[in-house]
Amino acid sequence: MFYNKIIKGAGIPNKFIDKTFKNYDSKPVYNDKVFDLTKKIKYLKEFANSNKSDFVFLAGNVGNGKTHLAIATAKILAYQKAKELNELKPWDTNLTRNSRDSFPYMFFMDWRSDIKKIRNSYNSNESGLDIIRKMELTEILIIDDMFARSKISSSDLDDAFDLINYRYQRGKKTIITSNETPDDFLMQLQPKDLRDYQYRPLEPKKLDLVTERLASRILEACGGVILEFDVPNYRFKKVCI
Repeated sequence: MFYNKIIKGAGIPNKFIDKTFKNYDSKPVYNDKVFDLTKKIKYLKEFANSNKSDFVFLAGNVGNGKTHLAIATAKILAYQKAKELNELKPWDTNLTRNSRDSFPYMFFMDWRSDIKKIRNSYNSNESGLDIIRKMELTEILIIDDMFARSKISSSDLDDAFDLINYRYQRGKKTIITSNETPDDFLMQLQPKDLRDYQYRPLEPKKLDLVTERLASRILEACGGVILEFDVPNYRFKKVCI
């Protein structure tokens, strides 16, 4: 009962709602080459079943199943919490249910679309403010395609740091997918790479400080481990008949 409620309230896109480790191909074959991902899957399962780290970061090519694995990992965490709730006494269960009504236990954030709503929240947009609160307070946060925009802005970096720092300080489970590793992407950013550079010039030293603080927190919260996927884009895999 509680598991279904957690999943339903997470806002997972319909396309990914049924994703689990069982229906993920751990040894995909492309052009007769086998890509063995079993070690990465083992690590994700260990992450979900222990407190070895607070964050996990999946980086790599577009279309290789990172979102699938992120959701599969989050589902194990959700199942464990649901099991705890199911074992509570009736009066404790009611209290827990009421306390969770204001925000979901697990929340799926699509970086590209949700960051726009957050931008609008600066104009007192309730939808954006609600998303920010959910991202901060949820116990399990999935950030999908972090920084997946043609160009990011200095405001994007500020919002990312505020969110990551909030969850980093409180030890909240956070699962991040991205096309780039945080150290490679963030540490190589230059002021000219920012979308608002012409309008809000940012000194290189200030940018270096922001990106270093953000990258270092992510890496520390991940226990220094980044899962990199070099599997080709499965969406381009064709079957000719």
